[in-house]
Amino acid sequence: MLLNILTPSQFVLAMVSSSLKERKSRTIHVKEPQRSIRVLTISLCAVPTIGWCQATQNTPPVSPLDPIPQVELPVSVPAAGQLSLSQALQMGLKQNPQISGAKSSIVSARENYNSQKAPINPYLTYGAPNNEVAPGDYGAGFTQGTNYTFYYTLETNGAQKFRARQARELFHQAEFDARTTGLSLSLSIIDAYVSLQIANRALEVEQSIYGNMVKLGELTNKRYLAGAGTQADAIRAHIAAIQEQQNVIQDVANVNSARAALRNQMGLPQNAPIDAVEPLAYKPEPAGDLADLTRRAELSRPELRSANANLESLKAVPGLERSQYFPNIFLARDFGNDGFIWVGVNIPFDLGSIRGQVRKAEADVKTQRAQVEQERQSVDLDVRSSYINLVAAQKQVATYEGGVMSMSQTLVDQIRHGYELGANTIVDVVTAENTYRSVESAYTIAVGNYIQALYTLRHSIGDLPDAFSNSTLSLSNLLPSASVPAAETKK
Repeated sequence: MLLNILTPSQFVLAMVSSSLKERKSRTIHVKEPQRSIRVLTISLCAVPTIGWCQATQNTPPVSPLDPIPQVELPVSVPAAGQLSLSQALQMGLKQNPQISGAKSSIVSARENYNSQKAPINPYLTYGAPNNEVAPGDYGAGFTQGTNYTFYYTLETNGAQKFRARQARELFHQAEFDARTTGLSLSLSIIDAYVSLQIANRALEVEQSIYGNMVKLGELTNKRYLAGAGTQADAIRAHIAAIQEQQNVIQDVANVNSARAALRNQMGLPQNAPIDAVEPLAYKPEPAGDLADLTRRAELSRPELRSANANLESLKAVPGLERSQYFPNIFLARDFGNDGFIWVGVNIPFDLGSIRGQVRKAEADVKTQRAQVEQERQSVDLDVRSSYINLVAAQKQVATYEGGVMSMSQTLVDQIRHGYELGANTIVDVVTAENTYRSVESAYTIAVGNYIQALYTLRHSIGDLPDAFSNSTLSLSNLLPSASVPAAETKK
C-alpha cells in the first residue's frame, strides 16, 4: 500500500484512471482554510500505473534489447584478384571488347588502303555458244565456237594516286580513333578503380563507427542493468547502433557495386573475384603550366589528330573527282578471232555530274576544316576544365588536412572518454560519431575526386595508356615535352 499526495488536477486524472481499471480505493478529503486543497488517497493496485502507482517490490531491471545480427561483408578476394591500378589497366586494355573492336577497325582500314593503292584489276572474259548436244572438242583450241577476251585499264588520269592518298589518311584516322577508344577506356577503368577505393574506405570507416556504437550500446545497457543508468539511454544507444548497421549494409552494397563496375570496364565476367589492393591515398602532384598543357594536348590528343586525318582524306577527294576529266588508256585482245592487241583511250565527256562531284568535295573540305577548329577548341576547353577541377580538388583536400580531420577525431575521442566518466550524455556521443563520419566521408570523397581529376587532366592531354602507343602510367609525367609519339600499329 502506497500513500500519494495529489494535486486537484492529478486527483481528477486518478479518478478517471481508477474507473477504467476498476480500482478499489477510498478517498479522505482534508480541508484546510486558506490553503490549496490536498487529497490523500489510499490505493490498492492490481495493475501498476505509471505516474500514479508503482510496484511494491524492488525487482531488478530486465534488458529489453535484442542482440544486433551480424552484417554480411563483401566476399573476400584471393591474392590473385587483388589488383593494383596498373594491373587493372593492363588487364582492361587487353580484355575489354572495345579494344578488340578498335584493332579490327585498324585492320579493316589498313586492308582498304592496300586495296586502293593497287592498280585496277585486268579482266579475262570467256564466252561460248551452247547450241550442240555433243560436247565440243577442246583440243581444237580457242577457235572452236568460243571467245576469250582480255581487257585492262591503265589509269593515266591519276585517280589511283588520289584514291590511295584518301585510303591512307582514312587508315591513319582509324589508328587515332583506336587511341581515342583506348584513352577513354583507361580513364573509365581509373574512375571505376578509384570509386572502389572510395567504397572500401567508406566501409572501413563505417565498420569502425559501428563497432564503437555496439560497444557503447553494451556499456549503456550494463549501466542500466546495474541501476547506474536509464533505460532511455540504453534504448537510444541501441537504436544508434542499429542505424550504423544500416549504414554498413549500404556501404557493403556500394563496395559490391563498385567491384561490378570495375569488372565491366576491364571486360571481365561478373563472377570474377577482384578488388583494389591499393588503399586510397593522397599524393599531391604539380598541376603543371596550363599553356604548356594546352600545347601538348593540341599535339597529342587523338581526337584532334583524327579530325586532321579526316581532313587530309577529304582533300584528296576533289583531285579524285577531277581525274574523271582526263582519259585512261586501255589494252584489249580477243583471243578467239583476232591476234592483235588493241590500245585505246577512254575520253570522258562531262554533262555536269563530274563538276557537281568536284564542288561537293570542295565543300566537304571546308566543312571538315570547321570541324577541326571546333575539335581544337573542345580540346582546349577540356584541358582548362580539367586543370580548374584539379586545382579545386587539391584545395578541398588541403582544407580537410589543415585541421578539420584532426579536430573531428579529437572531438569524438574526448566525448567518448567524457561519457565513460559521466561528463557527457549518450546524445553527445552519437552526435560526435555522426560528425566524425561526415568529415571522414567528405575527406575520402575529396581525395577520390582529386585522384580522378589528376587522371582526367592527363587524359585531356592524351597522356594515358591506350594499348596503341608507348604511353606509361606515371603521375609525375606532367612536365613539358618536346614531342609526342604517334600511334604505333603493325602495318
